[in-house]
Amino acid sequence: MLRSLVGSEMCIRDRHVYSEQGLDPGDLVTLECLAGGLARSAPSMYRVPTTPHGADPYALWLREMVSSFGGVANTSYLDAPLPGLVHEHRSSLTGVVRFNMSDGSVNAAITFVAGQAPHELLLAASPPATLTLLAGLGLPVVWDATARNGGDAYAARGVSAFNPRMVSFQTTGQSSNLAEYAIFARAPTVQYSCGNPSATTGCDMVVSQMSLNPNQTKVALGWGPEADYVTHLSAAGIYVHAPWG
Repeated sequence: MLRSLVGSEMCIRDRHVYSEQGLDPGDLVTLECLAGGLARSAPSMYRVPTTPHGADPYALWLREMVSSFGGVANTSYLDAPLPGLVHEHRSSLTGVVRFNMSDGSVNAAITFVAGQAPHELLLAASPPATLTLLAGLGLPVVWDATARNGGDAYAARGVSAFNPRMVSFQTTGQSSNLAEYAIFARAPTVQYSCGNPSATTGCDMVVSQMSLNPNQTKVALGWGPEADYVTHLSAAGIYVHAPWG
């Protein structure tokens, strides 16, 4: 349920429910950026895999919110969420981060958006039609993440832009998984490659910065090769969540 924390357990209020079914993977990242950014002030979006009436945990929890806690599920944009939700929040949006789903730059885009300042509300975008839509709304491209990685975005934003106690690990070939929560929490997203001198994903840079204050509780979310992932991060004083082998 972690990926939907920014749109569920945190607060019960009126929110737009949208389905990820049939969405272009790049457009899903765009919507996750919007959800994570909005959640910093008020959770406003909730994602379900198919429909609000499904048997999956996300749909079940949505119905529980509505029936037991007085939540209001707005399904106006359920099946065509991107244009509707972008127009809904156009007055708050400030810019676009361009990336390419096929070159692994999704981590760079998510990380750059996660480092946004309080006055910013950025969207990462990849499909040409979505970039055209956002350009038509007058949103400038503020950073081009194409062919870059999470470490590049971490350096571009500066260490102080991020939460020093949290990091999200994901392989660049996967979809965006924890993007909403990473953006909400200001956590950088990088591919796990710590201890590999030939890797340039930013893993060692981020972990080294997190290790500077040994008295803080720190956590790593996401994925990595289990034995090395747990051993390396534990030695750096970082609690580990959800490794895979």
